Amino acid sequence: MNLVKKVLKSRPAIAFAASFLVTMLIFAAFGYAPFGLKSVAGADANIQYLDLFAYLKDVLAGKNSATYTMSALLGGDEVATFAYYLMSPLNLLVVFFQKSQLPIFYDILLALKLSLSASSMAIFLKHRFPKITGKFQLFLAMSYPFFLATQHRRN
Repeated sequence: MNLVKKVLKSRPAIAFAASFLVTMLIFAAFGYAPFGLKSVAGADANIQYLDLFAYLKDVLAGKNSATYTMSALLGGDEVATFAYYLMSPLNLLVVFFQKSQLPIFYDILLALKLSLSASSMAIFLKHRFPKITGKFQLFLAMSYPFFLATQHRRN
């Protein structure tokens, strides 16, 4: 029980939870999935990533191969594509979603990745800058993923 209390009071856990909550509030306010019909999967993500997640879902269900597939034009080697785009352990969560729900999965995956980056930044700041107060470290840790997200949207 003490371990659970320690984790819940830790800056990385607070940064993760707060970032996830803020991301979900933003999604709800602007009508993005899972609270609305829009998805942050725009441009390439809508064309490329959603198809790749559908392919991953087929691979995990045994309906396709991770090494070679005929669905790539006239057939093609998928090892590089699989390794580069689909090897994140978080992508395994795709098994809990239907193919029609892949935009929802993409949005939740984005929220999880942003939250994990906030948690990682909290750990980094604690060890690299121990003289900074805990509240300011938490503020910086939570700011980091949203700064990254705004930079990504510009490019």
